[in-house]
Amino acid sequence: MLAAAGAEPPERGWAARQAPKVFVKIRAKKGPLEQAPRSACEYNLACALSSGSLVNGSFGMAVKHPFELVYDDDFQRCLSFIEPKYFSLIRDTLEEQLTFQPDVPTRNRKPLKQPSGKFGDWEIRFGPKNRFRVLYTLDLDNRLVRVLAIGEKLGNKLIIAGKEVEL
Repeated sequence: MLAAAGAEPPERGWAARQAPKVFVKIRAKKGPLEQAPRSACEYNLACALSSGSLVNGSFGMAVKHPFELVYDDDFQRCLSFIEPKYFSLIRDTLEEQLTFQPDVPTRNRKPLKQPSGKFGDWEIRFGPKNRFRVLYTLDLDNRLVRVLAIGEKLGNKLIIAGKEVEL
């Protein structure tokens, strides 16, 4: 089939599935109004930026304040039974895992099956071969994570502060 002179050939394949092009008027810092082709995604982003509805890099998502980590005195005592070479790993992992979503179960973060007041309601495991266990409780109203104890898992035993513990 022959196309008329000056007519655009129909787009096929990948080009036909791209986002439609729209024209947005943009005012340069110095100079007249210009028209520039933008994709629909770029147009939506520009609209969100101008209206102030863009929060934290995504549309309509409210800013979540981080949880504050509070270390119990027993946690400090438990740390004395762990080799100092792991201290930075422990600090970094706790800040990364417990700052924003400490109440969301993951592969290595779970609520305890039988929560106890002494050792908390949640457990997180990490480290070489998942050898460390940190036990903590949550205060969702005040956005606090109270880190109660840390121990090492050796085989099927959990050792906290040099003593074997049953959870």
